[in-house]
Amino acid sequence: GFIMEFAENLILRRMEDPK
Repeated sequence: GFIMEFAENLILRRMEDPK
């Protein structure tokens, strides 16, 4: 789906860039 991909992208970005 679209929402799932969007959420996954956000999570991946947050995990890669923890601040």
